[in-house]
Amino acid sequence: MALALAFVGMSLMNGSYWQFVLYSFAIGLAAPGTTGLVYTRIVNGWFDRAKGQALGVMASGVSLGALLLTPVVGWAIENWGFRGGYLALAALTLGIGLPAVLIGVRPAPTDVVPADVEAEEADAPELAATMAVLAQSSLTWRAALRTRGFWMLALGMVLVNAPSTGILTQLDPMLSGKGVGAGLIAFYIALFSVSVLIGRIGVGMLFDRLNARRVAAIVTLGGAVGALLLRSPAPNVAIPLAIVLVGLLQGSETDVLAWFVSRLFGLAHYSAIYGALMLASLLGTAAGVVGFGRLYDYSQSYDIALVGAAVMLAGAAVSYMLLPKIRLPD
Repeated sequence: MALALAFVGMSLMNGSYWQFVLYSFAIGLAAPGTTGLVYTRIVNGWFDRAKGQALGVMASGVSLGALLLTPVVGWAIENWGFRGGYLALAALTLGIGLPAVLIGVRPAPTDVVPADVEAEEADAPELAATMAVLAQSSLTWRAALRTRGFWMLALGMVLVNAPSTGILTQLDPMLSGKGVGAGLIAFYIALFSVSVLIGRIGVGMLFDRLNARRVAAIVTLGGAVGALLLRSPAPNVAIPLAIVLVGLLQGSETDVLAWFVSRLFGLAHYSAIYGALMLASLLGTAAGVVGFGRLYDYSQSYDIALVGAAVMLAGAAVSYMLLPKIRLPD
């Protein structure tokens, strides 16, 4: 509700700079409550053996929402200007988001086994004892800060978000600079969106079945290859392949962070630890947005930025491999 009210405030602006700052600040305060910071904690509480798949399905809602609802907001802006756009955002938040939260979101009870564990197993004393041990093994955020896993994960988030965000924000001018037409750029953007969706669900499912560190490292190295392929001239089959690889990487971000935080540190102080790592992620995002643009201004080419992106992603893959080993539930 606070987010919807902030959107309504944006629609009522009269041109005052401080009004814009105030409502932007309000959005900044309310928006984190509608992100993975909250929902991944809930999903992690309910699911254990299918944790990655559940996180992927949850995160796919972001991609589906952007795909289905962006045209609605665009239509409102086209017909009623920016005020109509913000009112449309408020209406969608109250009309879809709020009922979904009130009806469908339930925190996992602390005294039950996660929902994907069979009911007959929930009665087993051995399983109850295992769940008690898992609860006791959760780390406080202060203790997490003293672990190698926290800092390797933080480093990975910075090294992934800087290049992936830089590529995403510069993809349109990058492609147009290669002579790619507007129609083909639209197709590539759609291809990127589909790849993100596949990455969100697919990577999570792989986490439940394979070595998660290796999966994260392979997907990240794929993004590094994609960054290098984006240096290719167009038209070239390497361009759509690069976009798919970078899209898969972008889609895996929520799965990677939420899955590793819950497995490495437990759920007792999950939100504090996740929030601290999100700060590292956002620092990478800011660096990528500014860095890609500055490097292009300096060299009048994206080649330096793309090579740097590949190097950073390779470093992120190494940081994932240096995470502590995790034993999946039987």
